[in-house]
Amino acid sequence: MKIQILGLPVVEVGVGQKANQDAMAFNDFQLRKLFKQFGKITDAVVLTDKTTTLPKGEGYVTMDDEAGKAAIEALNGTAFQGRTLRLTAAIPHEPSSTRSRRSYE
Repeated sequence: MKIQILGLPVVEVGVGQKANQDAMAFNDFQLRKLFKQFGKITDAVVLTDKTTTLPKGEGYVTMDDEAGKAAIEALNGTAFQGRTLRLTAAIPHEPSSTRSRRSYE
């Protein structure tokens, strides 16, 4: 089961402000640490901004179905580093084969 997590720590820095060091340090390892109590994790990814490489506040964890359901039930709606976590089962993305490709020949 792939779980989508919204509400992870983000770095919001305005002009003249200091970045939140906790949010800057949040990475895949810490996401695994948060979820390991529920079972074996196959994959954990914190999404980052391509330009700044800072966390965007969203991530994904892949684990077996039973452990995933337990994690969603236990962590959804809880506070984590000052933000409320929102967990849902991720919807698998299937490439569309019905769309025809244009030919520019």
